[in-house]
Amino acid sequence: MRIAIITQRKDSLAAFSAGLAAQGAQTDWLSTPKQAIDQARIYPRNMVILDDQTGDFRAILSDLMEANALLHTAVITPMDAESFHEASEGLGVLSSLPPSPNAEHAHYLMDKLKEVLGG
Repeated sequence: MRIAIITQRKDSLAAFSAGLAAQGAQTDWLSTPKQAIDQARIYPRNMVILDDQTGDFRAILSDLMEANALLHTAVITPMDAESFHEASEGLGVLSSLPPSPNAEHAHYLMDKLKEVLGG
């Protein structure tokens, strides 16, 4: 599986990234949402994870879906589950993740991704 993570906090997400790798994921690090949107049409990825520090994830995810409707997405966010669900309704986000996700969160996310991909 190939996953892109959009973040400015690569070092802070090392344990999460290691957890993804342990589950067989290859991680591409992107520093801006624009990179992910531009690449969504040409790079085959299974998922894009947005580290949302702005609170404006809806516009970014909408642009990603417009570029490639087959991409699965997840958002690293400080929002509680209920607030996130309300804010992300209609975007098909696979999962939200806490601000400091770890290997256990990576395992959970990969299980969800495998489930929707049929494997």
